[in-house]
Amino acid sequence: AQAVVGRGDRILVDHAVGLTTPGGDQGIDASTLFCIGSCSKPFASAVVMTLLEDGTLSLEQPIDNLIPVFGELKLIGGEPSARAPTMKELLAHRSGIYSQKLGMTPRQQRWIRDFGLTLEQSVEGIAGEPLIAQPGAMFAYSGAGYCVVGRVATAASKSSFEELLQDRIAKRLQLR
Repeated sequence: AQAVVGRGDRILVDHAVGLTTPGGDQGIDASTLFCIGSCSKPFASAVVMTLLEDGTLSLEQPIDNLIPVFGELKLIGGEPSARAPTMKELLAHRSGIYSQKLGMTPRQQRWIRDFGLTLEQSVEGIAGEPLIAQPGAMFAYSGAGYCVVGRVATAASKSSFEELLQDRIAKRLQLR
């Protein structure tokens, strides 16, 4: 674990404890890097909520109105999806998009772990993968679904996700 607590430009607490791997013998320090994983989902959700609040997005409308490739989704087995997922389903992990918790193919992993891809490229790839269930029918924790959340936000606002995050969350909370 690493913890840094600051106020203004001052660091009040900077503490690190633990090992780099379970059962390992290499300790961590303040410069040890970790993947923060799902810690970004609350920020993405907060950005979306601001877009809902000002009428830029709707929770209930299927997302293919903003990302047309989601109008061509298929289920595992090739059957067409009844419809595209809604933002509400994406945020609640009920979109039908594949889940890292249920296992991913190497290609599916690429769409969410290859940071050389743009958000648009990742989401285009995610849309080409079969759904594991009809939208709304099943809970499946999905990092890929949250990539789509970010892309829907950028399509609706015509801003980059970085601009949305900075303008709608970070600046307002004085986060740097």
